[in-house]
Amino acid sequence: MFAWVSALMLVQTAPAIPSSEILVRGERAENALAKCLSRSCTVPDDVRLSMAVAEAQFGLGRYHDARETLRRSLARTQGEVARYPRLVAALHEANATVNRHIGDQEAYSSAVAAQAATLRRYLPADDMQRRLLPLTLADAWLERGNVKAAMGLYGDAQRQFTKQGDTRLAAMAGLRRVAILLGQKKVTEARNALAALPDDAVEDSSIKAVHAVLASRIAKAMGDESGIDRLIGTLRTASGEAPILVREGPPVADLRVQPRDRQTPFDLSVDQGAAVSSDPIRWVDIGYLIRPDGTVGDAQILRGKGDSGWAEPYIESLTQRRYAPPTLTDGRPGLYRVERLTRRARLIVPTGSFIRQPVGPVTVERQDLTYPEVASK
Repeated sequence: MFAWVSALMLVQTAPAIPSSEILVRGERAENALAKCLSRSCTVPDDVRLSMAVAEAQFGLGRYHDARETLRRSLARTQGEVARYPRLVAALHEANATVNRHIGDQEAYSSAVAAQAATLRRYLPADDMQRRLLPLTLADAWLERGNVKAAMGLYGDAQRQFTKQGDTRLAAMAGLRRVAILLGQKKVTEARNALAALPDDAVEDSSIKAVHAVLASRIAKAMGDESGIDRLIGTLRTASGEAPILVREGPPVADLRVQPRDRQTPFDLSVDQGAAVSSDPIRWVDIGYLIRPDGTVGDAQILRGKGDSGWAEPYIESLTQRRYAPPTLTDGRPGLYRVERLTRRARLIVPTGSFIRQPVGPVTVERQDLTYPEVASK
């Protein structure tokens, strides 16, 4: 995944990163990549610089350019995939992310499949990244909206990990199933699935917090409104860890928001309606502060492309999130985060045409821009 704007982890206020700064950074990366390629640079340098160029292009909303940059790097490095499987897999993963924001589900699925094939072929069977592939593939089905397929794969993975004696990975698959069941309002099934998880896995630090969050959500769904407050009173995010989302904001379709730049009631349910081929991709970066008590404040649009009125319901929903209170020891007023929202249509082949066009359902993709993931050999 891209390293994006990791410098924002250090700030205390809400400064926008000027597009000119990203452009300069991108130009420098492009120049460095060109020089690197002129002297037949190594695969690690190729991937590092190509990812930097694609990161800057994505930051400016140039999604198609970012995809082309990644495609060229993949073409150059395929001959060395056996030597650098993680780096090539990271390119596929970044490519999948960009395609998701473009709305190209076919290319997204192909990139995820290529990432999985690379790791499965070139990494040893006991490598953790390879062992997590069943969850990666299930996550991809969920991204495509095929909940049934995702649930099936999560169930298969849970049984497989249990058979192998790895209760921690089995619990990770099981928790995903619980979250989906809750989203489907199958509260009793979710409670039973959560209770079925092995006790030793639940005590694992990486599992315990998620288990507690889901338990509190189940309690709330069953009428115990105090469950979330009790959880927030006991759960904390350690310094340096990603914040734990305890309660999501209300669904956008349930909000009636009046945008700052309009005087009439406004609501956008992104699952309704469809785009026309001329409808452009719109995006915004939203910055917000997670306060010491876990509430959200100072949410604002830092930058974007096109009319941003469509993003107002998402900002309203975001401000109603609750996180586990972060542990702050350096005087900061909270943890600052940035999310990219992309509004675009799905690419489909309309009736009477042979060319895929952005005329499918209009949806919004989210991308956390704050915490980087670093690929290594």
